[in-house]
Amino acid sequence: MLKFEANKMPFHWYKVKNHSSGNLGNFNYRIFPQKEGLLISWWFGIYCYEKTKEKNEITVPLTEEGLRQGWEWLEQQFFACDMEELEKTLTVLDIEPYSPTKEN
Repeated sequence: MLKFEANKMPFHWYKVKNHSSGNLGNFNYRIFPQKEGLLISWWFGIYCYEKTKEKNEITVPLTEEGLRQGWEWLEQQFFACDMEELEKTLTVLDIEPYSPTKEN
């Protein structure tokens, strides 16, 4: 069974404009500093953030408290997922192919 033991970077990491990402089984996450705060995202599957259509996101303040809230939110989202789906081995044949949007 998967446990939520993510690689938690210290607040200073994000304060100097670095981002982090990782995965726990099929649960992928990313923390990205922006002007408005920390954009925290998670998605399911084998594709990277840029190639995934369905993402779940929140923005929290760029503070130590905001980062703590973001990690709590990610943990809640992780445990709300079906563990069998998170642990299931996926391949590109199991998921709809990525189709980019057409540019005008």
